[in-house]
Amino acid sequence: MKGKITITDSVREHIRKQLDNLRTRGVKEFELSAKDIEKELNLMKRTPIVCSAMRSCGYKYKEIYSPPKGNGTRLRIKYLLDK
Repeated sequence: MKGKITITDSVREHIRKQLDNLRTRGVKEFELSAKDIEKELNLMKRTPIVCSAMRSCGYKYKEIYSPPKGNGTRLRIKYLLDK
């Protein structure tokens, strides 16, 4: 099915919009957590999708905290917005 928007695409787009807005305002770095994104988008039991989207949204990043198994609501990423 071509052109179908996935949940991962929607989450990724949400993150990009947030980061693009911050970058245009001159912010150089910004941290996000998987838990915060799940709350913002009212997603339940979608943590692996959120974590995947966080890591693949197109911005350079550093993982501040990664849960032992890699994905979890405590995943915290610092995005570097000065591309």
